[in-house]
Parts: sequence; structure tokens; C-alpha cells
Amino acid sequence: QREQPLSQDSNQEERNAAALFNLGVIYDDIGDYQRAKETYREVLHVEPTMIEAKVNLAIILDKEGLSQDSLTQYKDALKVNPKEPKIY
Repeated sequence: QREQPLSQDSNQEERNAAALFNLGVIYDDIGDYQRAKETYREVLHVEPTMIEAKVNLAIILDKEGLSQDSLTQYKDALKVNPKEPKIY
């Protein structure tokens, strides 16, 4: 197997994270919050700074009454970009 240049690997990871994020949104939309949570966590493993995944995960955790875990996700999102309007 051929080695990919670093920039191509990075771009592939970003595309994978985006695809996973979209899958998480679909699970979220159909009410499968367990799969949505798992998928958003997988996104954050690949792309730890994706604010949208942090916020969506925080919303689900809050709905489930896990406010401390939810707050942690919001705080992490703020660390990435304190001016991001999606957080508020």
C-alpha cells in the first residue's frame, strides 16, 4: 500500500469527520439519540475541534438529564472558539 502525503491524510480525515457528523445529524433527526451520541463522539475522536459535534452532543446529553456532561461539551466548544455563535 502506498503512503499518502500528510495533507491528503488530513483532508481524508476531515471528509470522514464531516460524513460521520452528517450521519449523527440523521440519527438525531430520527430520534435515535444513542446512535447520535456514539457518532458525535466518533466525530470528536477524528476531529476534536468540531464545534458542531460538541454542541449537538451537549444538546442530547442535556435532554437526557446529563447536565454536567453537557456543560463539559459546551465548555470544550468555548475553548475551541469563544466567539462561535452556535454555542450560544
